[in-house]
Amino acid sequence: MATDSNVTVQQRVVIAADTVVRGHVVIKSGTVVHPHATLDASRGPMVVGENCIVEEHVRLVSPPQGMTVGDGNVFRIGCHVSAPDIGNCNVFEPASRISTSITNFCVVGAGCTADGPAPVSYTHLTLPTIYSV
Repeated sequence: MATDSNVTVQQRVVIAADTVVRGHVVIKSGTVVHPHATLDASRGPMVVGENCIVEEHVRLVSPPQGMTVGDGNVFRIGCHVSAPDIGNCNVFEPASRISTSITNFCVVGAGCTADGPAPVSYTHLTLPTIYSV
Protein backbone atom coordinates (compact mmCIF):
# COMPACT_ATOMS: atom_id res chain seq x y z
CA MET A 1 0.00 0.00 0.00
CA ALA A 2 1.45 3.33 -1.07
CA THR A 3 0.61 5.98 1.44
CA ASP A 4 1.55 9.54 2.30
CA SER A 5 -1.10 9.93 4.91
CA ASN A 6 -2.55 9.32 8.32
CA VAL A 7 -4.42 6.03 7.87
CA THR A 8 -6.48 4.27 10.54
CA VAL A 9 -7.44 0.69 9.73
CA GLN A 10 -9.77 -1.30 11.95
CA GLN A 11 -9.84 -5.09 12.34
CA ARG A 12 -10.65 -7.53 9.51
CA VAL A 13 -9.72 -5.01 6.78
CA VAL A 14 -7.94 -6.25 3.65
CA ILE A 15 -5.99 -3.71 1.58
CA ALA A 16 -4.07 -4.78 -1.53
CA ALA A 17 -0.39 -3.92 -1.60
CA ASP A 18 -0.69 -1.62 -4.64
CA THR A 19 -3.53 0.52 -3.30
CA VAL A 20 -2.86 4.26 -3.08
CA VAL A 21 -4.04 6.06 0.06
CA ARG A 22 -3.56 9.81 0.55
CA GLY A 23 -4.59 12.11 3.41
CA HIS A 24 -6.50 11.34 6.59
CA VAL A 25 -8.38 8.08 5.94
CA VAL A 26 -10.27 5.80 8.35
CA ILE A 27 -11.22 2.34 7.04
CA LYS A 28 -13.69 0.48 9.24
CA SER A 29 -13.97 -3.23 10.01
CA GLY A 30 -14.58 -5.80 7.29
CA THR A 31 -13.82 -3.56 4.31
CA VAL A 32 -11.85 -4.96 1.35
CA VAL A 33 -9.83 -2.72 -0.98
CA HIS A 34 -8.71 -4.39 -4.22
CA PRO A 35 -5.52 -3.71 -6.24
CA HIS A 36 -4.98 -0.38 -7.99
CA ALA A 37 -7.74 1.41 -6.05
CA THR A 38 -7.14 4.98 -4.88
CA LEU A 39 -8.47 6.49 -1.66
CA ASP A 40 -7.58 10.18 -1.98
CA ALA A 41 -8.35 12.30 1.08
CA SER A 42 -5.77 14.96 0.32
CA ARG A 43 -8.47 17.68 0.14
CA GLY A 44 -10.53 16.54 3.16
CA PRO A 45 -10.83 13.60 5.59
CA MET A 46 -12.41 10.31 4.49
CA VAL A 47 -14.19 7.61 6.49
CA VAL A 48 -15.04 4.33 4.74
CA GLY A 49 -17.69 2.33 6.61
CA GLU A 50 -17.85 -1.32 7.58
CA ASN A 51 -18.03 -4.21 5.12
CA CYS A 52 -17.51 -2.14 1.96
CA ILE A 53 -15.91 -3.55 -1.19
CA VAL A 54 -13.69 -1.25 -3.25
CA GLU A 55 -12.76 -3.01 -6.48
CA GLU A 56 -9.91 -2.49 -8.94
CA HIS A 57 -9.20 0.99 -10.34
CA VAL A 58 -11.85 2.66 -8.18
CA ARG A 59 -11.15 6.29 -7.22
CA LEU A 60 -12.69 7.61 -4.03
CA VAL A 61 -11.77 11.30 -3.86
CA SER A 62 -12.80 13.33 -0.84
CA PRO A 63 -14.17 16.83 -1.50
CA PRO A 64 -12.86 19.69 0.68
CA GLN A 65 -15.61 19.20 3.29
CA GLY A 66 -14.65 15.53 3.66
CA MET A 67 -16.26 12.25 2.66
CA THR A 68 -18.27 9.82 4.75
CA VAL A 69 -19.04 6.42 3.22
CA GLY A 70 -21.64 4.30 5.04
CA ASP A 71 -21.64 0.55 5.57
CA GLY A 72 -22.05 -2.22 3.00
CA ASN A 73 -21.31 -0.21 -0.15
CA VAL A 74 -19.89 -1.83 -3.28
CA PHE A 75 -17.72 0.23 -5.63
CA ARG A 76 -17.34 -1.74 -8.86
CA ILE A 77 -14.34 -1.64 -11.20
CA GLY A 78 -13.34 1.79 -12.44
CA CYS A 79 -16.00 3.93 -10.78
CA HIS A 80 -15.15 7.43 -9.55
CA VAL A 81 -16.88 8.84 -6.48
CA SER A 82 -16.23 12.29 -5.02
CA ALA A 83 -19.42 12.85 -3.01
CA PRO A 84 -19.41 14.21 0.54
CA ASP A 85 -21.92 11.66 1.87
CA ILE A 86 -22.63 8.09 0.76
CA GLY A 87 -25.30 6.20 2.69
CA ASN A 88 -25.50 2.44 3.31
CA CYS A 89 -25.88 -0.53 0.96
CA ASN A 90 -25.32 1.26 -2.36
CA VAL A 91 -23.82 -0.23 -5.52
CA PHE A 92 -21.74 1.88 -7.90
CA GLU A 93 -21.43 -0.05 -11.17
CA PRO A 94 -18.33 0.05 -13.41
CA ALA A 95 -17.36 3.41 -14.92
CA SER A 96 -20.02 5.36 -12.99
CA ARG A 97 -19.12 8.87 -11.82
CA ILE A 98 -20.74 10.38 -8.74
CA SER A 99 -20.17 13.82 -7.28
CA THR A 100 -23.42 14.33 -5.35
CA SER A 101 -24.51 12.77 -2.07
CA ILE A 102 -26.23 9.38 -2.26
CA THR A 103 -28.63 8.13 0.43
CA ASN A 104 -29.30 4.40 1.08
CA PHE A 105 -30.02 1.42 -1.19
CA CYS A 106 -29.18 3.12 -4.51
CA VAL A 107 -27.79 1.37 -7.57
CA VAL A 108 -25.89 3.60 -9.97
CA GLY A 109 -25.67 1.80 -13.31
CA ALA A 110 -22.60 1.29 -15.46
CA GLY A 111 -21.46 4.47 -17.16
CA CYS A 112 -23.97 6.72 -15.34
CA THR A 113 -23.05 10.13 -14.01
CA ALA A 114 -24.81 11.78 -11.08
CA ASP A 115 -23.92 15.29 -10.03
CA GLY A 116 -25.66 18.37 -8.72
CA PRO A 117 -26.54 20.04 -5.44
CA ALA A 118 -29.34 17.71 -4.26
CA PRO A 119 -28.72 14.15 -3.03
CA VAL A 120 -29.82 11.13 -5.02
CA SER A 121 -32.15 8.94 -2.97
CA TYR A 122 -33.67 5.52 -3.56
CA THR A 123 -32.72 5.76 -7.19
CA HIS A 124 -31.82 3.10 -9.66
CA LEU A 125 -29.87 4.63 -12.54
CA THR A 126 -29.46 1.90 -15.12
CA LEU A 127 -28.67 3.41 -18.50
CA PRO A 128 -25.55 5.37 -19.30
CA THR A 129 -26.95 8.85 -18.74
CA ILE A 130 -26.07 12.17 -17.26
CA TYR A 131 -28.25 12.67 -14.21
CA SER A 132 -28.24 16.15 -12.72
CA VAL A 133 -30.36 16.98 -9.76
